Amino acid sequence: MGSFDTFFSSIVGQESGGNYGAVNARTGALGFAQVMPANVAAWSKEILGYAVTPQQFLNSPQLQNAIVRGKLQKYYNAYGARGAAAAWYSGDYRQADNYHKFNANEPSIGEYVDQVLGRAGGGNSYGYTSAIPVDNTVKQTDLSHVYGQDLAEPIDALKGTDVKGLGLKQIDTTSLGADTGGAGSAAPAMSSPVGDQQAKPTAADSAMQRSGLLAEAKANGDLGRRQGVIDIAKQYVGTPYQWGGAAPGGFDCSGIIQYAMKLAGINIGRTSWQQLATGSRVGFDQLRPGDLVGFGSGGHIAIWLGGNQILEAPHTGANVRIRTLGKGENAFGVSLANLYQ
Repeated sequence: MGSFDTFFSSIVGQESGGNYGAVNARTGALGFAQVMPANVAAWSKEILGYAVTPQQFLNSPQLQNAIVRGKLQKYYNAYGARGAAAAWYSGDYRQADNYHKFNANEPSIGEYVDQVLGRAGGGNSYGYTSAIPVDNTVKQTDLSHVYGQDLAEPIDALKGTDVKGLGLKQIDTTSLGADTGGAGSAAPAMSSPVGDQQAKPTAADSAMQRSGLLAEAKANGDLGRRQGVIDIAKQYVGTPYQWGGAAPGGFDCSGIIQYAMKLAGINIGRTSWQQLATGSRVGFDQLRPGDLVGFGSGGHIAIWLGGNQILEAPHTGANVRIRTLGKGENAFGVSLANLYQ
């Protein structure tokens, strides 16, 4: 199998390719090893001796390296490489040979394990070294509105914890991906890093702009801009969902929102968390067309159309669609009145 360092690099390569700013749109998994937010406090307490919040974990490559490496080392020592990979992906080391697919678009636990070991078997060939990034600052939105957690103790540094040699080479994270996939602990999912994608103008784009949507939106103020965003987004109903997609060939949930707003003359962040943080939470009775609907901890997002209808890019294997918001869904409204003024 090789060394733990090779195994460690294989896990990180499988999860995000080394993107410290990766956030999984579906599960909320965080960072270069895609750790579930619910695990962050417990694991940091276990490894470092004190708890950190998901936001602090995401914003600190040093914390990510120390916590992930420490937890993986425990799995590796207890269960071996194969069991450790299964535990990282599913939470249960005994599932290493389980090839049942829970989601048709995602690898089974056994397939994930095989992929990780396949990477490791090829040696440490992913460009990683053991030099911890000292000055690497991950640019990420404030997630306090999502997690609502405060530290019991402030983190000025790692409180003397020796994290030398615990990490990968410095990764350029100045441009983070959007609805990034990736498997987190106990959260099977596809994994690959996706950076921001710049939409290239197409014939359809030019036609839309010539149609006067942008000019009309600007001329008619709040109502016009809201309707402009909706009209643009509706033109892409039926477009395939594409993880990390922010262009007409394929959109993810936040990609279509950013794209439609940009054409309507409105700037908004790229990730669902950034977009939700732009506005303020309100009841559904206070939403206006063009506002946003967030789901769960904010990992999925949609455009509110009014009449309990939303427009969304739902998930891999589906297309951009309009649907009725169900009464039992774990959803919340976000007003963007400040953007549409």
